[in-house]
Amino acid sequence: MSIHGNGMIPEKLMSIREGLVYMNHAAIGPMPTRALVEHVQGYGQLAAKGEAGLDFEGMITKWDDVRKQFASLINGKTEGVAITTNTASGLHLVADGLSHLFKPGANIVINEMEFTTNSYLWQKVCKRYGLELRVAPYANHFSQLETLIDNQTVLVSISFVQFSNGYTADMEWISRLCKENNAFFVVDAIQGLGAVPFDVERMGVDFVASGGYKWLIGPLGSGYFYANPRHDDIFDSVMVGWFGDRDFSRMTHHNFEPWPDARQYQTYLSPMFFTLSESLQQIMNWKVNETHRHVKLLIDRLVEGIAGTPYSVNTVLEEKYRSGIIKIDHPDAENIVERLKQENIIVSLRDGGIRISPHRHNTEEQMDLVINSLKRAI
Repeated sequence: MSIHGNGMIPEKLMSIREGLVYMNHAAIGPMPTRALVEHVQGYGQLAAKGEAGLDFEGMITKWDDVRKQFASLINGKTEGVAITTNTASGLHLVADGLSHLFKPGANIVINEMEFTTNSYLWQKVCKRYGLELRVAPYANHFSQLETLIDNQTVLVSISFVQFSNGYTADMEWISRLCKENNAFFVVDAIQGLGAVPFDVERMGVDFVASGGYKWLIGPLGSGYFYANPRHDDIFDSVMVGWFGDRDFSRMTHHNFEPWPDARQYQTYLSPMFFTLSESLQQIMNWKVNETHRHVKLLIDRLVEGIAGTPYSVNTVLEEKYRSGIIKIDHPDAENIVERLKQENIIVSLRDGGIRISPHRHNTEEQMDLVINSLKRAI
């Protein structure tokens, strides 16, 4: 069991029901058992005692801990991290914090494969401010980005890993295009963080938004935002709240004295911070490089196992573009996903295909069960 990073068997390490083969982390990740214990305890005390059940000092300590853990995960600076509620909340901060740069004639660039969260927002921004929204085709690794990004581009907002087929973008290439044109590089990282190595400095990313409940195996309603501190002089959002002030013991009107870093965008404290810390610790115990290696081996096993069947792989398997997601196509994909569910195997139907997304706790034996179930289903 050394592959799991400690002596616990997967069913004890994770909160998954025994006998369930869960390979749907691109949708929602199950929590580690220790994280679940913290979650139940924290919210149990809140439910039983109301405000008296909240450990405010503990939450403040965990606020700092979680920010440090997330910064370490992405090789960023702690001062750039705020805990949010989902990917959208982080992207909204970017849209508001850079809104003074949105002038008619400027443009924003995304790609046609983006999940709606990273599309709807920029559509509304462009409509409101009179900007042009440029959408890069998926063909040839988004090669048209090279012509779409120009000196009128304010920002490029791209997913680190595409949700439907697991395609990992060439982050350093996109970053270089952005820097050549003085555009900001914004990344929706939810489908990669925790399963694919991510280095905000090496990749040259300016802003990161991510939920915490997929590959980061935290609870629903959790997320992270990162603003590279080098942009403190130009990034300024009005999306602040109670805990954005250095002294949040003052609760009536006074001059706002924000934290000198991303803490000014922190809008809440929560017992969930104890949960997040446990989840992030498990990700770091596993080591993301090793997790990436493991999920690729599982995916390779799947590809080999369905070779010669009517299934076709619709994921780029070239090394630099790989993630923890594989999409396989079949005309009866919707019914096949349901049949797997009946056999206690959880995967997703996405974009007309079967999306399978294993994590570090999944085993070769479990992937063999998936392969055999897929073969029985046709």
